[in-house]
Amino acid sequence: MPMVRNGAGPWVCIRCGTVSKDAHIQAIDDHFLLFGPTITNRELRAFLHLGDSVDVAGRMLRSLNLVCSGSRRMRVYAPDQFPWNPVVRKKTGMKRSVVLTASKSENERRR
Repeated sequence: MPMVRNGAGPWVCIRCGTVSKDAHIQAIDDHFLLFGPTITNRELRAFLHLGDSVDVAGRMLRSLNLVCSGSRRMRVYAPDQFPWNPVVRKKTGMKRSVVLTASKSENERRR
């Protein structure tokens, strides 16, 4: 069962009622493990059940420490810390993007 997001509030589990502000971070990591080393805005919206929230998905992707390639509709994001990322960079020509990190403590939690 997926967690749902009520407006701009936290994620809530519809089965047990657990609340989390950053459940999407683990979900995005799971997406990389399940489907491969890249993700697009459209794939994120489908995976997290965000509907047509293009801006919300974009903010989530930009807030993480991801490498991006392409522009606008063709943009693809990849994790920097996964083992296969150097191969992805070599094949796709991706370069490290400017990172918009939320806070130092968030980055420490993700490691």
